[in-house]
Amino acid sequence: AYAGTIGAATDNGLGVAGVDWRARLLHIRALGPCGGNMSDVNDAIRWASGLAVNGLPQNTTPARVINLSLGADAACGTSTQN
Repeated sequence: AYAGTIGAATDNGLGVAGVDWRARLLHIRALGPCGGNMSDVNDAIRWASGLAVNGLPQNTTPARVINLSLGADAACGTSTQN
């Protein structure tokens, strides 16, 4: 939903205007419909930032900003903080 707010094409007659329609967005799905583990989220963060993740090809266009929408009842674990 937020990607459309950021990158929607302007003046195309379709109803919304983005903040920067030339912005390059890299969308990543870290968790599946049944959830996942924090290690999955950590791997997604690492991959998005251009760091190596076992079993995945190198990300040649690392993100400069990473936005997550996560919730928890406790502080982030050490591996996530790192």
